Amino acid sequence: MILRKPINYVARRLLYLVVKSKVVPTDIESVNIAPEVSIIYVLEARDWSNLLILEAECDRLGLPAPINRISKSNLNAWHSVYSVAPRQPFKAWLQKKPKRSRMLRGIIEVLRENPEQEVQFLPVSIFWGRPIAVQKHWIQVLFADTWGIAGRTRRFFTILIHGRNTLVKFSETISYRGSAFLGYSDDKIIDRLQSHLTNLFIDQRTATLGPDVSHRRTLLRTLILKKAVQKSILKRSQEDNLSEYKASLQARRYLNEIVANCTNITVQLMQRALTAFWCKFYLGIEVGNSDYLKTLALTHELVYVPCHRSHIDYLLLSYVIYSKGLAIPYIAAGKNLNMPIIGSILRGAGAFFIRRSFKGNELYPSVAKNPA
Repeated sequence: MILRKPINYVARRLLYLVVKSKVVPTDIESVNIAPEVSIIYVLEARDWSNLLILEAECDRLGLPAPINRISKSNLNAWHSVYSVAPRQPFKAWLQKKPKRSRMLRGIIEVLRENPEQEVQFLPVSIFWGRPIAVQKHWIQVLFADTWGIAGRTRRFFTILIHGRNTLVKFSETISYRGSAFLGYSDDKIIDRLQSHLTNLFIDQRTATLGPDVSHRRTLLRTLILKKAVQKSILKRSQEDNLSEYKASLQARRYLNEIVANCTNITVQLMQRALTAFWCKFYLGIEVGNSDYLKTLALTHELVYVPCHRSHIDYLLLSYVIYSKGLAIPYIAAGKNLNMPIIGSILRGAGAFFIRRSFKGNELYPSVAKNPA
């Protein structure tokens, strides 16, 4: 801790060269912080940049530092910050293990032994920039904050581009003894508290960024739990002497190839880029039978079959369909197009990749042939 504080201080100073944060609510007293009660800040995920923002705002507001130990002597084995997300989300979900952290368990045990003692949980949501819908420049759209999990590279550019519009939302404190969590076993209290905090963060994210319109994460989880897929995973683990977890990771990699990841960000970027492309290289686009197509879309599932004389064909088809107010089509593409950068862009615009050959690989067809 002696070394961590100076490192965080320097990192905060560097971060705030590109960050300007706004705190909601402006009157911090409205979240009902009890000054005499120990505070445990709750973040949605384990992210250093979020922790640095939280530290800076707590310092400015005169609140205890989240990196400090909990003030009470019988609780100072733990720091004053807790993250709801597990360290390995996919593994935790696959093993169907709810997060039951040693920190929460230890705090609950201490409070059970000391009925006069209290703690308060203070959830804090941090958003980098405004929702996609209000962004104007394509760079801002590309790196806007979304529901998806951001990697380090994406988070770096998001902070760089949207740092000046960082929003810090303090929710109302949750009193441990004043909550509905008491009267249960330790595991049940932890599960109920985790569920309550998770739902709170979902509500905050929905209110700030809009609803999560992507069902891809749910679809991937549904597919990987199919009986045929689970059977193939077990067979792969036995044949290749792998753990079921590692075989499941391979199945998930196949699913990530096969399942499209159509996103508002990519669709809006592609629309702007293709509009500029058509205007520069073509004299115009003539569209026929669009009204009939709109009528047909109300009662039928549509399968488009372009002539495919070039890669421009399916780009133009998707562009026209989207411009006419219809759902963007999903496009089957060969795995050869799943290249770095290009593959991610195509997948975000509705493409899904299929291998031309998978002889001797029973896991791949099992995954590919089991739609949700």
